[in-house]
Amino acid sequence: MSVKYERNIIWKKYLHRDVSELTGWIMGIFGYLTGFAMFWLLRLGLGDHICLILMMSTSAILAMAVSWKLQEMGDRRFGTIALGWFTLFGTIFTFLPKGYGFFATAIPVLDHTWFSLLGIICIIYALRYLWIAYRYPVNSLAKN
Repeated sequence: MSVKYERNIIWKKYLHRDVSELTGWIMGIFGYLTGFAMFWLLRLGLGDHICLILMMSTSAILAMAVSWKLQEMGDRRFGTIALGWFTLFGTIFTFLPKGYGFFATAIPVLDHTWFSLLGIICIIYALRYLWIAYRYPVNSLAKN
């Protein structure tokens, strides 16, 4: 959907021209491959525990950042509501306490109060996203 409807919003500011669908796919695939290579190299160098912490931090960043991006867009599009629910459930799963959640159980350093407080903040932001999404009108490009 991003390549089809938002490729100019995403890539035009960097390429300084209208972005074709093919160029959007190339840029997106290149970005994903770059991210995969960086993550794989970090895992080789730092080990699995650090990579799990990076995965957890990605969930935290997603929970906080998407509500601001949605607010910037000003409307909802196809998948907006689904993204909100997946973000909320993924965030809850990420920050469950030891014995219930994967991250706090697998990584001892995450079994602390600060991790739970971070989780509460991230869950509030995930709920904020849904609150904003349900209040915004549906964009005319695609029905949600």
